[in-house]
Amino acid sequence: MSSAEARPAKSLALRLVGLYALVFALSIAALAGVVWFVAETVIRAEIAESVKREAISLADEARATDAATAALLVERRLRRGRSNFYLLQDRFGRQIAGNIEPVVPLVGAFTTRIEIAASRGAAQALPEIREVIGFAALGGDGTLAIAADGVERLQGAERAILSAFAAAGLATLLLAGAGGLLVSRGFLRRVEAINATADAVMKGRLDARIPARRDGDEIDALGVNLNAMLDRIHALMDNLRQVSSDVAHDLRTPLARLRQTLESAREEARAEPQLRAAIDAALAETDGLLDTFSALLRIAQVESKARRAAFARVDLSAQLALVRDTYAPVAEDEGRTLLSDIAPDIRVEGDRELLAQMASNLIENALRHTSPGATLRLSLTRESGEAVARFTDDGPGIPAEERDKALRRFYRLERSRTTAGSGLGLALVAAVVELHGGKLALRDASPGADRPGLLVEVRLPAA
Repeated sequence: MSSAEARPAKSLALRLVGLYALVFALSIAALAGVVWFVAETVIRAEIAESVKREAISLADEARATDAATAALLVERRLRRGRSNFYLLQDRFGRQIAGNIEPVVPLVGAFTTRIEIAASRGAAQALPEIREVIGFAALGGDGTLAIAADGVERLQGAERAILSAFAAAGLATLLLAGAGGLLVSRGFLRRVEAINATADAVMKGRLDARIPARRDGDEIDALGVNLNAMLDRIHALMDNLRQVSSDVAHDLRTPLARLRQTLESAREEARAEPQLRAAIDAALAETDGLLDTFSALLRIAQVESKARRAAFARVDLSAQLALVRDTYAPVAEDEGRTLLSDIAPDIRVEGDRELLAQMASNLIENALRHTSPGATLRLSLTRESGEAVARFTDDGPGIPAEERDKALRRFYRLERSRTTAGSGLGLALVAAVVELHGGKLALRDASPGADRPGLLVEVRLPAA
């Protein structure tokens, strides 16, 4: 049972459904408030306009006659049983006719709470207090006021609006709950896939990956990025296992030689020259071990990308020319020729020291694995916004099936086991190229030849 099933009250699904329902409920309430405000405004405006027209019409009739006739007009309106309320009062505020208690004379629209006069013959009945919307006009020697009860109509509209929105709100909440449940279940299934993958990785299944589409939504984009991270972790773990195995294997031999040298010195050395010779041999083996560990630490430092903070614009043309000038005499002394074709003023963003180290390693690798009389070539060009450096030799080359392995730490071809070196040169080159966001490719320099040679192509983004 998953944690979400074990704790339903705290599950994300219920929280999402509740959030959906709350949002919809607030939306319905806000809409109901707006509708009620508009309806109330319209109803009040209609009532005010209705009483205004009737008050003006009746006031015109009252001005055309005397006070007694005007009173008869008001009483006639009352006998029609209409819901409006009337008041005809003289200029002193005394009621002449109507069913409203005398009020302070008004002229124009008004909204107020008034006492409705009790029916004649029921003097003991208490007056009713009611809010009315009215209009008062001058009629003859007094004031003629007509008012309409807005409360009843507003209450009726309110009941209708509340009933409609209650039904709509109930249906909306049900739909919101169902929609929220469906959306949350789909969302949680995808989250659960991420959790399941993470759990599998923590249990040791480093090949587990999250189902994701590269052209999908944000969750898919998250899955793609997490898968890329897991690929990187998997590669680093494989690399760590390979390095641990290679360190144990490749350092065993020099350590055994060192121990054998020391044992021989202890057992056989009888004079100072013999002891010095044994010490020199031990120091040479120790220096070789220290060089190996220094190379490993340098590769680890490069792969950690800590040196990217010190990147600056580097004149790669000048750096490669400097490396060429440094190694040309060395190549000549060893019976080899170093040729170059370096285009000027090609710059990249990077680490000057590491780029020089990369070029030095490739030239040293070519010198180490070629025979006297070999020709080494170094070129640098700009192609499609990239700085392309090519290092070529006419030695035995590297078989296609072993080129990827040649970039690993300590990997050495069988024929190269008798030559000097630790098998870390190309591994450092690969780390430097990756640090600079470039591409490294190994190919035959002369495909189909008996000695195809090796072409190492390095492509770096040009500045």
